[in-house]
Amino acid sequence: MPRRTSPAVTLARCRVPPNRLLPSEDVAGWEDLVGVLADQKGCESVACSRVKGDPERVLFAIVWHDQNALDEFKTSPAYPEFINALPPGVSTETIKFEKCGTKMDFLHGWLSLVTIGFTHPVADVERVLFGHLGGPMRFQTRGQKPKRGWVQELRTLGSQTVQDAVLLRNWRYIVPVLDMQTEVAINPLTEEVFEKRLEEIGAVQWKEEHVNLARVDGIPM
Repeated sequence: MPRRTSPAVTLARCRVPPNRLLPSEDVAGWEDLVGVLADQKGCESVACSRVKGDPERVLFAIVWHDQNALDEFKTSPAYPEFINALPPGVSTETIKFEKCGTKMDFLHGWLSLVTIGFTHPVADVERVLFGHLGGPMRFQTRGQKPKRGWVQELRTLGSQTVQDAVLLRNWRYIVPVLDMQTEVAINPLTEEVFEKRLEEIGAVQWKEEHVNLARVDGIPM
């Protein structure tokens, strides 16, 4: 039996008014979006969440059977329908997580997502150093290593072309997320140490997001 390749993940970010329910809460209110994704054979799951600290900002995480399934979707007539079913100004990116097997069970519940930008083309030594990066100090005190991956699409930062890398930490409860914010407030050195480490490995920018991903019913059909 041929070995299955790793899934691909689409992250979509957009702004949704706080008074509008998300697809995980109201499938009927997002009928066009849910319908177009439910019709895709390679779409394995969809989850979404508002970003902690910015309730209008929403993150969608869409898991595809493999890269081929995602590529077929992006070149199909359904892809513009998908974009049009999301609020205006949506941005999307594709992530290939490393050493994650064939399941994406970690893409649910409370997550911390650290996005780190490197100047393109990323040097081999920078990729190796990122592979040893454990994340902010708070990531390393809970006994579980973060997932890591690279965003396939490039972006522009000023005059530079940047490729983003991602560290993702799954939490079982909200308490660690609250603890992280308290830790930063009490001891800002934890941020400074991490930023210094990023400079040492050649990173040019980073950001951190906290979400509580909930699955959308009806996908797959």
